[in-house]
Amino acid sequence: MLFLAGCGAGRKQDAQASLQAGIDDEAHTIVLDEDTYFSTMVMVLAFPDRYEGYEVSIFGSVDRVRYHEDDGFFVGRTVVTCCLEDAEFMGLVCLCDDAADFSHGDWVNVHGTLHSSGNVRELVDTTVMRADAPKEIYVYPAEN
Repeated sequence: MLFLAGCGAGRKQDAQASLQAGIDDEAHTIVLDEDTYFSTMVMVLAFPDRYEGYEVSIFGSVDRVRYHEDDGFFVGRTVVTCCLEDAEFMGLVCLCDDAADFSHGDWVNVHGTLHSSGNVRELVDTTVMRADAPKEIYVYPAEN
Protein backbone atom coordinates (compact mmCIF):
# COMPACT_ATOMS: atom_id res chain seq x y z
CA MET A 1 0.00 0.00 0.00
CA LEU A 2 1.24 3.48 -0.84
CA PHE A 3 0.89 6.28 1.70
CA LEU A 4 1.36 9.98 0.96
CA ALA A 5 2.51 12.07 3.88
CA GLY A 6 1.36 15.62 4.49
CA CYS A 7 -1.94 17.44 4.41
CA GLY A 8 -3.56 20.23 2.46
CA ALA A 9 -4.59 20.44 -1.19
CA GLY A 10 -1.28 21.89 -2.39
CA ARG A 11 0.79 19.11 -0.87
CA LYS A 12 -1.54 16.43 -2.18
CA GLN A 13 -1.31 17.84 -5.73
CA ASP A 14 2.51 18.07 -5.42
CA ALA A 15 2.66 14.47 -4.22
CA GLN A 16 0.48 13.29 -7.09
CA ALA A 17 2.63 15.19 -9.60
CA SER A 18 5.84 13.71 -8.20
CA LEU A 19 4.34 10.21 -8.26
CA GLN A 20 3.59 10.55 -11.95
CA ALA A 21 6.81 12.31 -12.94
CA GLY A 22 7.78 9.40 -15.20
CA ILE A 23 4.34 9.18 -16.84
CA ASP A 24 3.13 11.35 -19.72
CA ASP A 25 -0.61 10.73 -20.10
CA GLU A 26 -0.91 12.90 -23.20
CA ALA A 27 1.81 11.04 -25.10
CA HIS A 28 0.94 7.66 -23.51
CA THR A 29 4.56 7.11 -22.48
CA ILE A 30 6.28 5.94 -19.33
CA VAL A 31 9.97 6.46 -18.59
CA LEU A 32 11.45 4.53 -15.69
CA ASP A 33 14.61 6.51 -14.89
CA GLU A 34 16.85 6.95 -11.85
CA ASP A 35 14.86 9.82 -10.35
CA THR A 36 11.33 8.47 -10.74
CA TYR A 37 11.81 4.70 -10.90
CA PHE A 38 10.14 3.76 -7.62
CA SER A 39 7.17 6.13 -7.74
CA THR A 40 6.49 5.43 -11.41
CA MET A 41 6.76 1.66 -10.96
CA VAL A 42 4.32 1.82 -8.02
CA MET A 43 1.78 3.56 -10.28
CA VAL A 44 2.29 1.08 -13.14
CA LEU A 45 1.92 -1.93 -10.86
CA ALA A 46 -1.04 -0.52 -8.93
CA PHE A 47 -3.11 0.68 -11.92
CA PRO A 48 -2.50 -1.71 -14.83
CA ASP A 49 -5.69 -0.88 -16.72
CA ARG A 50 -4.92 2.84 -16.71
CA TYR A 51 -1.55 2.35 -18.44
CA GLU A 52 -2.47 -0.46 -20.84
CA GLY A 53 -0.91 0.23 -24.24
CA TYR A 54 1.49 2.93 -23.02
CA GLU A 55 4.98 2.95 -24.55
CA VAL A 56 7.54 2.18 -21.83
CA SER A 57 11.28 2.81 -21.66
CA ILE A 58 13.14 1.04 -18.87
CA PHE A 59 16.82 0.67 -18.00
CA GLY A 60 17.53 -2.31 -15.77
CA SER A 61 19.12 -5.66 -15.26
CA VAL A 62 17.94 -9.00 -16.58
CA ASP A 63 16.54 -11.37 -13.97
CA ARG A 64 16.06 -14.96 -15.11
CA VAL A 65 14.99 -16.22 -11.66
CA ARG A 66 11.63 -14.43 -11.60
CA TYR A 67 10.86 -15.20 -15.26
CA HIS A 68 12.73 -18.01 -16.94
CA GLU A 69 10.66 -18.85 -20.01
CA ASP A 70 12.32 -18.86 -23.44
CA ASP A 71 10.20 -15.97 -24.73
CA GLY A 72 11.41 -13.31 -22.32
CA PHE A 73 12.96 -12.24 -19.03
CA PHE A 74 12.25 -10.00 -16.06
CA VAL A 75 13.88 -6.56 -16.29
CA GLY A 76 14.08 -4.11 -13.42
CA ARG A 77 16.05 -2.45 -10.66
CA THR A 78 16.67 -3.12 -7.00
CA VAL A 79 14.82 -0.49 -4.96
CA VAL A 80 15.93 0.48 -1.46
CA THR A 81 13.14 2.29 0.43
CA CYS A 82 14.66 2.28 3.90
CA CYS A 83 17.80 0.20 4.27
CA LEU A 84 19.64 -2.43 2.27
CA GLU A 85 17.91 -5.22 4.18
CA ASP A 86 14.55 -4.16 2.70
CA ALA A 87 15.82 -3.93 -0.89
CA GLU A 88 13.43 -5.39 -3.43
CA PHE A 89 13.75 -6.02 -7.15
CA MET A 90 10.92 -4.27 -9.03
CA GLY A 91 10.35 -4.59 -12.73
CA LEU A 92 8.38 -5.89 -15.68
CA VAL A 93 8.42 -8.98 -17.86
CA CYS A 94 10.08 -8.27 -21.22
CA LEU A 95 8.83 -10.52 -24.01
CA CYS A 96 11.16 -10.60 -27.01
CA ASP A 97 12.26 -12.89 -29.83
CA ASP A 98 15.93 -12.74 -28.84
CA ALA A 99 15.45 -13.31 -25.10
CA ALA A 100 17.95 -16.19 -25.14
CA ASP A 101 20.71 -13.71 -26.09
CA PHE A 102 20.48 -12.05 -22.65
CA SER A 103 21.85 -13.57 -19.46
CA HIS A 104 20.94 -13.07 -15.82
CA GLY A 105 22.62 -9.87 -14.64
CA ASP A 106 23.00 -8.23 -18.08
CA TRP A 107 22.09 -4.55 -18.15
CA VAL A 108 19.69 -3.48 -20.89
CA ASN A 109 17.58 -0.64 -22.23
CA VAL A 110 14.13 -1.87 -23.19
CA HIS A 111 11.42 -0.06 -25.11
CA GLY A 112 8.05 -1.74 -25.50
CA THR A 113 4.29 -1.55 -25.10
CA LEU A 114 2.80 -2.23 -21.68
CA HIS A 115 0.31 -5.07 -21.47
CA SER A 116 -1.23 -6.63 -18.38
CA SER A 117 -2.02 -10.31 -18.24
CA GLY A 118 -3.60 -11.16 -14.90
CA ASN A 119 -1.14 -10.05 -12.21
CA VAL A 120 1.77 -9.83 -14.65
CA ARG A 121 2.87 -6.56 -16.28
CA GLU A 122 4.53 -7.33 -19.61
CA LEU A 123 6.33 -5.34 -22.26
CA VAL A 124 5.46 -6.56 -25.75
CA ASP A 125 6.71 -5.45 -29.17
CA THR A 126 10.03 -4.74 -27.51
CA THR A 127 13.37 -3.43 -28.63
CA VAL A 128 16.20 -4.51 -26.33
CA MET A 129 19.71 -3.06 -26.37
CA ARG A 130 22.65 -3.98 -24.16
CA ALA A 131 23.84 -1.27 -21.78
CA ASP A 132 26.64 -0.64 -19.31
CA ALA A 133 25.89 -1.14 -15.63
CA PRO A 134 25.20 2.09 -13.75
CA LYS A 135 27.60 3.44 -11.13
CA GLU A 136 24.89 2.87 -8.51
CA ILE A 137 22.93 -0.34 -9.01
CA TYR A 138 20.28 0.57 -6.44
CA VAL A 139 17.50 3.11 -6.87
CA TYR A 140 15.98 5.07 -4.02
CA PRO A 141 12.61 6.80 -3.68
CA ALA A 142 12.83 10.53 -4.36
CA GLU A 143 13.15 12.72 -1.32
CA ASN A 144 10.20 15.07 -0.71
